[in-house]
Amino acid sequence: MQNSRALILWAIGLGLISFGLYWQTMHFGAVNLDDPWYLVSNPQVNQGLSWQAVKHAFGPEQATYWHPMATLSAMTDFSLFGPRPGGHHFSSALIHAATAALFFLALHAMTRQLWSSLLAALLFAVHPINVEAVCWLTQRKTILTGLFCAAALLSYAHYARKPGFLRYLWVFALTGFCVMSKPSAAPLPVALLLIDYWPLQRFSQSSPVRLILEKIPLLCLSLGTMIMTYITGLPYGGLNLVQGVPVMLRLENAFVATIVYLGKFFYSMGPTVYVPFPDALPFWKPVLAILALAAMTALALRFCKKAPQLIVGLLWFLIFLTPVIGVIQAGVFPAWADRYAYLPYWGLYIAAAWTLFSLKKTGFGLEKLASALAAVWICLLGFSAWTQAGAWANDVALFSRAVRNVPNSLMLRHNYGVALMGSGRYAEAVDQYEKALALISPEDGPGYPAYLRFSLGNAHLGNKDAASAELEYKAAIALAPRFFQAYNNLGLVYWGRGLENKAQACFNKALEINPNFQDAKNNLEDMGRSGEAPN
Repeated sequence: MQNSRALILWAIGLGLISFGLYWQTMHFGAVNLDDPWYLVSNPQVNQGLSWQAVKHAFGPEQATYWHPMATLSAMTDFSLFGPRPGGHHFSSALIHAATAALFFLALHAMTRQLWSSLLAALLFAVHPINVEAVCWLTQRKTILTGLFCAAALLSYAHYARKPGFLRYLWVFALTGFCVMSKPSAAPLPVALLLIDYWPLQRFSQSSPVRLILEKIPLLCLSLGTMIMTYITGLPYGGLNLVQGVPVMLRLENAFVATIVYLGKFFYSMGPTVYVPFPDALPFWKPVLAILALAAMTALALRFCKKAPQLIVGLLWFLIFLTPVIGVIQAGVFPAWADRYAYLPYWGLYIAAAWTLFSLKKTGFGLEKLASALAAVWICLLGFSAWTQAGAWANDVALFSRAVRNVPNSLMLRHNYGVALMGSGRYAEAVDQYEKALALISPEDGPGYPAYLRFSLGNAHLGNKDAASAELEYKAAIALAPRFFQAYNNLGLVYWGRGLENKAQACFNKALEINPNFQDAKNNLEDMGRSGEAPN
């Protein structure tokens, strides 16, 4: 009993450390990247919990793909806190803290090793790679997979020590909650087989066939989730295996990205949000990446008996990275992203922690040096997580940091321009929009360049440069002839210069394209020419 109390106290301490790192987020707002569409302006979510809302959450009509647990979590936040982002950030920080505590308890239940379990969970709690998942409200789905995955591991540890129907039912339910939070958690049943090998060592107690059959119901859950993901993604373009980015380039980037993720385990440079998928890769990059991965795998296999944490940790990392590595894509897929490492890194935390504490068995006195280095590393990780979390305070802070880290991202440049516009910093917005336009490629088509020209015109207009605004609105219309907002704003430029007939013609053109466009109607009314609007 005393030992159990001590474990609970350690778990609470871990949770408090984690929560303390993200306490500052309760003063943050939502960011202008998916948050408005996914949460703030989503009528199916921002009405809070209700029976109708629950039916919607489990139905096929989802925002891009099926994740009912994440949808229910967002609805619950709206019921508790309303539209105030601080309350939603509080929930995210609390979920991450609870996950760290459960991860520790699960590792201890599987290994009975206090300090290794504590170090692995502490690495998870403070690692800056998790900042994006915790601070970005849209990524509630990511941190929920962590919560339910940790709970499933803890439940599975108890089941493995004393199998029984009710204990298996807990594992089944928690696995279901995990994959219904985000489909990228689908490899969890396969990961449980890794845990059977080490640390549970069930392969020496049961036949491999029995252990595999034991996972069949869990695999069916994962398969069902993937089917629902495919069905709900169809209206948004669905999962993309062969169209768009060439398959060979996806495979090449998958190997390179895997090495990038491994590097970020030791050093994470800060918010990137979106790293554009490359148009091409030098031949040597994927070749070196493949050789490096092969060498690491061979080394882990070489020591699989003396240091099983190495092969288990590496395979956990690779298995959970597979769904998000970019071979199968949906939407605007990045080359890599910090949020995708939330679950895969658990294998690296385990490998690092158990390897560190195995050094004391060498007899060379390395454990003191390794412990000191680990303490310094954890402090640096925690400090980095705290400072990187601060970048998510508002749009300007976030995108200014992001464009420094990823200067060639069209999306980030555009969003930074929008953020600067919202802050009244029009001249700086002009600069960002012009840099975004320089990144346009022929594959982007006319729509996005037209919208960028329109945004640049708005920035010029805010900066009192009507002549430049006129040129940009005309350029937007040339690219997209039915761009009624551009006609309306061009009319505002003419009206401001006293050219009322030209202004009226632009407002009328906007209404001809979209008869319900209220801004153009209001402008004609303010001009005293509402009776001359097109029928």
